[in-house]
Amino acid sequence: MSEPTQSVLGRKRPLADDRAHEFIAEGKSRRVGKQTNALHLELAQNAEPVRDLVRLRQTTPSVSHTQPSGPRPQTSRPLPAVPCKTAPKAQLGREPSFHVDPQPAQPHRSQTIRREPSFKVQPQRPTIIHPSHDPPESAVLPRSPGNEQGRSLEVFPGLVENDSSGLSSAEQRWTSLRQEQQELENHRQNQLRMREYSSRQDAIREEEAREEKLHRDALRREEMRRKALYEEQLRQAALEEEVLQEARRIEQRRREEARRREEARQVEEARQAEEARRLEDARRLEASASTRGSASS
Repeated sequence: MSEPTQSVLGRKRPLADDRAHEFIAEGKSRRVGKQTNALHLELAQNAEPVRDLVRLRQTTPSVSHTQPSGPRPQTSRPLPAVPCKTAPKAQLGREPSFHVDPQPAQPHRSQTIRREPSFKVQPQRPTIIHPSHDPPESAVLPRSPGNEQGRSLEVFPGLVENDSSGLSSAEQRWTSLRQEQQELENHRQNQLRMREYSSRQDAIREEEAREEKLHRDALRREEMRRKALYEEQLRQAALEEEVLQEARRIEQRRREEARRREEARQVEEARQAEEARRLEDARRLEASASTRGSASS
């Protein structure tokens, strides 16, 4: 139902001027009844017409085409006075003009009238899912003033009373049951995740242990190989040293034999030279003796 209006300078507007301040404070236009008031749109777009409207209400008598002549009934409380810098003296034949300071679009808290909304938000009922997802005809109650939606009451029969939240006892119990089932499912999923995580960690630890064992075995084999190689090198060195010593001994024996042979040769040559000298001496003596004997004869 549209609000009562009165004509101000040929323009209709709501009598409750405090709503205009509320519209400006909210920064948006509001629909009044089925049609949007043009004044509200103008007030929402610019706050200056509000001050002009207040000044006109204070200085200009209202002209009504719909109400009978006479004193205007008081339908709304008067607006607070608009502050101004200067108030010049009234001149003859005209209304005083006021210099209005620019005011913010949002009125003061003392000028704002809080109104309760004319409608109440009804709580949204959750959709109840039947366990079988296909309830039989007997599970659905006929539509009645107490059961407009034809709710299924097979799970909790006889519980149709609504509490303050707008949900029936059956719906509440069904919702709590669904929540418990969801919590159990979440707990089961968490347990599965924990078991999977534990199994993955165990597999990782086993893999790390196996790799570490393989690494230790490889290090042990490498150490044994190096040790065997070192022992083999020592054995080869010992064999080479023994061979060298044997060669040295053989060379020493050969040299000793050669030296002994040389000494024996020298001794034999000296003996032969001495024997030849004795023979030569004996031949000379025999020759001299023969010559001496022939000479004496």
